[in-house]
Amino acid sequence: MMEATEKKLRGRPLAFDRNTAHEIALKLFWTQGYEGTSISDLTDAIGINRPSLYASFGNKENLFKSCTEAYLANELSFIDEAMKEKTFNEALDKLFESEIELINENKGCMLINTALTCHPENDAIKTLLSEHRKVLEGKIRKRTQQAQLKKEVPTSESPNTIAKYITSVYQGLSIQASDGASSKELQEVVKIALGPFKQL
Repeated sequence: MMEATEKKLRGRPLAFDRNTAHEIALKLFWTQGYEGTSISDLTDAIGINRPSLYASFGNKENLFKSCTEAYLANELSFIDEAMKEKTFNEALDKLFESEIELINENKGCMLINTALTCHPENDAIKTLLSEHRKVLEGKIRKRTQQAQLKKEVPTSESPNTIAKYITSVYQGLSIQASDGASSKELQEVVKIALGPFKQL
């Protein structure tokens, strides 16, 4: 009886902290992308077996979606804070200062890095990432509309066009950071890109 009990205990997966496992998975997806991160990568890094991973998080896609939500709520919380700044220029300065700090430390944004390496067969993941990027664009568009009503925007383009322009610069910085651009270089890019909005 004792021998059977010992075998049963040895066969059990090690207990793990779900929050810690979630953080480990997020970092893997962030650095390796969705397709570059295998189930074996996840189980090895977390220290559990496949059945435990599936039992805790469902499957790889569900785990990625969960990590993405956590990334938006925690790592990208500065976006909403930036949009609350008093002036449009201050909002943009806050947005890009925070973004550069994030992507310079982590060699890019998780949403952008993953999208660039996602193959057509993973349309669900590509759609998810696209939707999140559109949410950011929507927030910038809304803030632009507010700024135009206050005559804070020295250009006559539509809020939609301005939002797409700012979002394009924002996303492009992540690619530059993943290629090794320094914080100073990224700041110089932003300085030029935001020049039209600094004329008032």
